[in-house]
Order: sequence, then structure tokens, then C-alpha cells
Amino acid sequence: MKAEDWISVKDRLPEDFGDILLYREDAGVFSGFYGNAAECLSDNHYRHLVSEGLTEDEGFKVDFFGYDFDSGIFRLDGKEAPEYWMPLPKPPISNLE
Repeated sequence: MKAEDWISVKDRLPEDFGDILLYREDAGVFSGFYGNAAECLSDNHYRHLVSEGLTEDEGFKVDFFGYDFDSGIFRLDGKEAPEYWMPLPKPPISNLE
């Protein structure tokens, strides 16, 4: 990753929903996605979030989300919002073939 690969959320938001890398000064680099819970999550995961109190308006709000092994998927807003994002890099080319 090069510093110039990072895009400020103030300059541009992702055009497509999907997995991306995120950066916030207090958290460093972490994985997440841009989109809405209703369209980006599996039906089972979305139903679980609804059972935990997610409203329909919140479910369709486009935003950044983070992944955490303990908490699962969570919306990144307010102080938790990322400062920068970038597309995931291409996977490595295997020399084993």
C-alpha cells in the first residue's frame, strides 16, 4: 500500500458497494465495507441485526461498516467513521501452477 492509494472520505466515497480497506488515525488500517446492511449482508445476518434493534431506515442507510471478531459487523459513524479508504488490492499471483 502506498500513501497515495488512500482516498479521503471528504474527497470521494466508493462508487460501488463492497469490501474495502479503511483507515482512521486512532485505529490504523482495518477491513470493512461500504453500502447498507440490507443489501450487503446475508439474510441471516441482517435478520439478526433487526432482532438486535436495527430499524428499516438504519438498514438501508448507506454508510461505512467495520468487521470485528467479537462484535461482528457494525456501522462506522460519528467518531468511528473512517478518514480514508481504498479498494482491496488484487490477490497475489501464485507461482505454484
